[in-house]
Amino acid sequence: AKGQVDGVIVKSPLLGDFKACASAELVAAIMRVPHVWLIGRPDGASGDVCTVDDDTGAQVAADYLHHRGHRRIGYLHPRPGQTRSESLKLSFSLHAHRLGLSVQAFENPLIEPIRWPLPAITDPAVLLPLLDRWAALAPEVRPTAMVVSADSIAVQLYAALRLRGLQVGRDVSVLSFNHEKPLVAGLTPELTTIDIRAETIGRRAVERLLWRIDHPDD
Repeated sequence: AKGQVDGVIVKSPLLGDFKACASAELVAAIMRVPHVWLIGRPDGASGDVCTVDDDTGAQVAADYLHHRGHRRIGYLHPRPGQTRSESLKLSFSLHAHRLGLSVQAFENPLIEPIRWPLPAITDPAVLLPLLDRWAALAPEVRPTAMVVSADSIAVQLYAALRLRGLQVGRDVSVLSFNHEKPLVAGLTPELTTIDIRAETIGRRAVERLLWRIDHPDD
């Protein structure tokens, strides 16, 4: 507000259009200074972005599950329309089908209109309807592994499974993305999660912002 910032690194909810979901004042404040979007750039936004190689991560996940003997995979997706989760779902489905795996999405309907800030998913009850849809399937078609796009969702999935008397590793396997050690340290059994190299992404975002400040018109 006082014009004392040379540049910003911005983390967005990645759900909804930037100019429709954020206030006009916030949009103007971000756009008037050099900026780098972290992890992903929201729809309707411009500027540099330093993000995850979702396609490679999805390939690693599909190869790993195939190697472990899974042939039916579920993709648990509580927030459809979320840019990164949609990207992961598409990439994972393509790599899974290449390996002959079947993929079934368990997702909520998209709720409009979307307004920021978005509440975090901190209640396992949000996942129970999706989990119940999975459990209602016949054993011969029910996915044996569930993929989620973030460790924060995996934590709630573990809790939702416990509420239904189910156990990770015995009743279904879980694979996640991000490798957030403090978040998943207490999970039993240990969560299988793809390391997105968050520290490297953060370092490169800083380097990119410094470059952008020096090259505003390039």
